Amino acid sequence: MSSRVEETSRRKKKLNPNVDFYSPPRTTTCIPIDLFTAYILRVRRMSGWTAHILEQFHNPPDRPRRYKESDGMTWIPLNNG
Repeated sequence: MSSRVEETSRRKKKLNPNVDFYSPPRTTTCIPIDLFTAYILRVRRMSGWTAHILEQFHNPPDRPRRYKESDGMTWIPLNNG
């Protein structure tokens, strides 16, 4: 079907398809339809998770390992009531 749409657009409108035209047919042949939504959402989130991990690995958060009163800070316990 994609080939027919491509041929028709070239013949009638003189347009060549771009790379986005080929993405859906290829993706739907590689991923089962019942897993498609979950797979696409996970792939998108995985790139964000990977970015966070790499950011923290290369530039760790600036947190002290433990607090000492000698650093000029005093420990004030919270009142439970």
